[in-house]
Amino acid sequence: MTSQDRSVYDVAIIGAGPAGSVLALVLARSGLSVALLDQSEFPRRKVCGCCLNGNAMAALKQCGLANLPKSLGAKPVVRMQLRCDKRVAELQFQNNWSVSRTRLDLALVEHSQLAGATFLPGQRATMGDVSDTLRKVELHSKSGNSSIAARIVVVAHGLKEGTIARDSRLGVGAILPRAPQSMAYDGLLMAVGRGGYVGGVRIEDGQYDLAAALDVDFLKAKGTIANAVCDILRQSGITETAELAAADWKGTPLLTRRPTEIAGERWFAVGDTAGYVEPFTGEGMAWAMNGALELAPIVQQSVSNWQFELIQAWSNLHQRKIARRQWLCRVLSRALRSPSLSRGLVTGLKLFPGLAQPVLRQLSRPTESLAGVIE
Repeated sequence: MTSQDRSVYDVAIIGAGPAGSVLALVLARSGLSVALLDQSEFPRRKVCGCCLNGNAMAALKQCGLANLPKSLGAKPVVRMQLRCDKRVAELQFQNNWSVSRTRLDLALVEHSQLAGATFLPGQRATMGDVSDTLRKVELHSKSGNSSIAARIVVVAHGLKEGTIARDSRLGVGAILPRAPQSMAYDGLLMAVGRGGYVGGVRIEDGQYDLAAALDVDFLKAKGTIANAVCDILRQSGITETAELAAADWKGTPLLTRRPTEIAGERWFAVGDTAGYVEPFTGEGMAWAMNGALELAPIVQQSVSNWQFELIQAWSNLHQRKIARRQWLCRVLSRALRSPSLSRGLVTGLKLFPGLAQPVLRQLSRPTESLAGVIE
């Protein structure tokens, strides 16, 4: 029986983003049979700021993939321009890289397959009931319906569940063939305005990634995503934005949300599914990959010896290792909703850019992982 013919796995992972793929890679290396499922065919595009900070790079290194971003054509991001109401501050970065999710996610999936995981794209998967030592997973695809079973199911399918914060913003993004002339900045450009913020960065092959978080009412008032993004850029002093009107904009579900639970009988949630905060600080992929590394030993233990105590063990570990790191992003995102605070922050950083360094070091500091990763 080939891996594609298998109907029972040790672990089934629903969602092949950074969290799901890194977890599949680690578990397959440990000798477990792993099914990695995603509703999309790969390669596929995702709305994302496309930045890997020092914490994300440390997670890749722990997986033995320290050189992966560079091999994909990632660009080093050594500085950031923060703009608000025509005020501009310049900050310095270390060990930050930018690469599209199209290329990164596909590469992580391929590495998980090389480790032995079975990748099943084009499958909309839903978690079913538990029978004895197995949990069923229903699969729905263009070719029909089927099912598999696994000793443990991990849900990593992104922003699809959970209680949405009352003031949650909508994520939007586009990839341009090149940077607009008015945004030709060799680094990360962040524009904060009334209605949200916009980030832009060069990625591989000379392309330019744009990502924004927009207030829903602001977007409705502007009529289109392009109009809303251009308005925020104009507020920051960037006026030549004609290329943005023709861009292929995509949106996300509302961003900030908290699930009612992140584990249950023979299942765990990880990545964005386990809770997400509006990602102004660019830590989304670091949270996802580090969450996978933290969860891996618990899944390994669950496969060999399931105990209900492991539900609380993951909840406690996620709170300590991942959720606590999200507080700074949550505070900063809320503060930047105030025009006066935003202007004051940028003005202060323009005069004293060194004030940002402790924060930047904290954001890039590797998670103190308890996970033992097999390389």
